[in-house]
Amino acid sequence: MQEYDARNDVHIPNGKFAEILALFERYNFTVTESTPLDIEVAVDPEMLGKVFEELVTGRHDSGSYYTPRPVVSFMCRESLKIRLQNKTDEVLETLQAFIDDGDATEIRNPEKVLQVLQTLRICDPACGSGAYLLGMMSELLRLRDALFKSNQIDSPATYQRKLDIIQKNLYGVDKDEFAVNIAMLRLWLSLAVDYEDEVPEPLPNLDYKVAMGDSLTGPAPEHLSLANPLIQEIQEYQAEYLVTHVDTERQQLREVIAELRENLQGWQADTDEFVWQVEFAEVFQEGGFDIVIGNPPYVRQELISPIRRVLQQLFPEVYAGTADLYVYFYNRGAELLRTSGVLIYISSNKFLRAAYGGRLREFFRDRMCLHILIDFGSVSVFGASVNTCIVLVENSDPNGNTFSTATFRNEADILRLSDAFQERSFSIHTHDLSPSGWTLTSPEALRLLERLENIGTPLGEYVDGFYRGVVTGCNDAFIIDADTREYLIDEDAGSNELIKPVLRGRHLRKWKETSANEYLITIASSMNREWPWSDARNDAEAERIFAETYPVIYQHLSDYYERLIARDDQGKFYWELRSCTYYAEFEQPKVVYRNMATSLCASYDLTGAFGLDTTFFIPTDDLSLIAILNSQLFDWYARHKFQSLNDPWAGGGLRFFSQYMEKVPIADRSAEQRVELSSLVERIHADPESDGVREIEREIDEMVYQLYGLTDAEIELIKQTYRDAGMEV
Repeated sequence: MQEYDARNDVHIPNGKFAEILALFERYNFTVTESTPLDIEVAVDPEMLGKVFEELVTGRHDSGSYYTPRPVVSFMCRESLKIRLQNKTDEVLETLQAFIDDGDATEIRNPEKVLQVLQTLRICDPACGSGAYLLGMMSELLRLRDALFKSNQIDSPATYQRKLDIIQKNLYGVDKDEFAVNIAMLRLWLSLAVDYEDEVPEPLPNLDYKVAMGDSLTGPAPEHLSLANPLIQEIQEYQAEYLVTHVDTERQQLREVIAELRENLQGWQADTDEFVWQVEFAEVFQEGGFDIVIGNPPYVRQELISPIRRVLQQLFPEVYAGTADLYVYFYNRGAELLRTSGVLIYISSNKFLRAAYGGRLREFFRDRMCLHILIDFGSVSVFGASVNTCIVLVENSDPNGNTFSTATFRNEADILRLSDAFQERSFSIHTHDLSPSGWTLTSPEALRLLERLENIGTPLGEYVDGFYRGVVTGCNDAFIIDADTREYLIDEDAGSNELIKPVLRGRHLRKWKETSANEYLITIASSMNREWPWSDARNDAEAERIFAETYPVIYQHLSDYYERLIARDDQGKFYWELRSCTYYAEFEQPKVVYRNMATSLCASYDLTGAFGLDTTFFIPTDDLSLIAILNSQLFDWYARHKFQSLNDPWAGGGLRFFSQYMEKVPIADRSAEQRVELSSLVERIHADPESDGVREIEREIDEMVYQLYGLTDAEIELIKQTYRDAGMEV
């Protein structure tokens, strides 16, 4: 064999060793699982989860992200508060002190509390590397330790308490076999570190506690009968397996369990479906889990096509064709709960406002009792581009309840989430949640919004209509630049009557549009206007007449013939725009605005420009109306009332569709007020880039506040909302 010289095989620069050693120096090596309050930085079982999340390349592809420890702790504690409140007679304040501070001195019935803690069944259906399993173990251990110190009940040995928690309280499922193995390893490490005798006991078998499988695609728990004797047998053998440590005996038990599964009617042995009623039979004999907790994978809807039909069959109450995968984890999590059980997830927040989340919002409002809803907006919880929220619901009659909510826009709040939530949360009634999307609004803001809606006249009654911009079906053909316009007119002066300025959404600014030197060839449909070719006997004759009437325009459009003839959006003939009854309105003075934007930015157009389909317009020359629409009060109102794609206070786009705009309250104005507001708008419109615009806008804002009769406190409420969002007032 050729002699191997390691010195010549791989060259590692000295600088790399410096980086590695610097990394090692940041950690103390231990096997103690840290708590949220530890300031010591250690390589512990929790770090295994971080390593797993960083190194397994496919994990983010599957939509999985590692949850920060303060978030895990908060979710564990809040779910425990609700469950202990349901299962004991302790008052809420006592339970809060017990769970948040470890103060068990005011517990009236510690034996009952201990009994509840010992029998809780807790599951993470997408457990990954076990962050929530370890988090729950840490919280339960801390609470049992507090009970022992205050009342001298429970086992005095930490090892025994941990073993009890692992064997009786915790369950997890994940599709990723490596993740499941890491989760079990972390539990074992956390347990082993507290064993004090010289000869260690065998570690518990966790194969049927932390299991591999697809949490979603298996049948709902109620679809299999617990009375089935095979399920009873499987449960008994799994319980025996848990305490068996001889390899041969364990192998025999695994084979027996596998055979029973294959014999079970409805069992799909050749798939990765997780059949909850079989795998965790002992849980469902008691009615289900007390707590379902986790961070369901964020997988976009276009990536779940292979299982979409299965999801539709399993979860019809929340199904939507464009819904992402986490939506179905909410439904499955609720199915796993016993009566009064608690579901708490951190997930994408898109369902709060997106159309596909409508059924899930309805499910929460009508089927579950909502306790906590935290919207992180665009704050990065996972260090990834997933906007998140925390939802805590209880499997009980909602009965029009109130819930606690908060919105966070500062990453520093994540590190102190429990304290930040106590400081900033407020209550909302579920009746105040709009079916079109959930905006988390304080009671004070809700009262102001309600008062505003009873002022003046709805915009839909104040104006003659809202009109959408032109849909060409082929922008390349109908939209031309200044040079092309000049050429067409030079070649045929008659072309000028068909060429109009055009406005795209990106051209619109507050008060006045920017010039893009683009133009639209506007040939209205023969269904809306009479042309020389409109009554031609056939298409060929019509085309000949069009070519004779506008020869240069005809030549230009002929270059796009195949695309024009194929489009759905066309008029009677392929060279015409689609039918539209309001072409004349485009040439009137009008307010033009984008159909979707982070704020309205109403432009006043006097050029007769045609907006494209990304714009809407209102024919009007009422400049005082434009002042109201561009005011801070309208902007604040729209961010609360209009549908948004994400947090409207953190860059989320608002939909300025007619169904929202028509409801905007327009305050009555005296002739003097109209003149004054119009004068201010004219000054801005004359030079929208001047240094004095901001001061004029402030004058308009103050006048609009007066029009609507706002108090100083209400004005401050509005301004503080902008400050809290980090926006300029």
